[in-house]
Amino acid sequence: MTHDELTRLLVKIAGAYVLVWAITEIPAFISYYFMLNLAEESALSFLGVSVIPFILVVMLGIALIYFPGMISNALIKGERDNKSEDNIKTLQLVAFRVLGLYLLFRAVSDLTYHVSSLLLNKKEHNIFNTPDLTLYSNIFATSAEFIFAAILIMGAKNIIQLLEKMRQ
Repeated sequence: MTHDELTRLLVKIAGAYVLVWAITEIPAFISYYFMLNLAEESALSFLGVSVIPFILVVMLGIALIYFPGMISNALIKGERDNKSEDNIKTLQLVAFRVLGLYLLFRAVSDLTYHVSSLLLNKKEHNIFNTPDLTLYSNIFATSAEFIFAAILIMGAKNIIQLLEKMRQ
């Protein structure tokens, strides 16, 4: 199995995992809508709280499965070499970036849900400045996840170099 085939396989496996996770979490995506007592609200609230977060995750899974070559090429960007040590570094690079991509889409999905629920909760109670500490802490945690995902995607080379220095 060549280096390119292996990276495409890793990307496809990540896509399959994301899709299976999204499908098994359908009840949770729907329950968010009912937990917020939004049954009387418009269909737009159902879209913002349940459908759009689910669709974002499914789109990521489908993209990873159907476009693994394009995604792995974008994740590697000129890092190809035939030395076995460099192949390991390239695989680590792909692994960190795929993990970052997964966390990024998950964070975007969660932020969509949390911000939608914040706006809908405040609209329902006509009070926008009442703090809902759980919701704000979830938005803060998801924002931190978003930042961590961005660091994994953009700083994968630096993380690999740091790991090499720690091993020496």
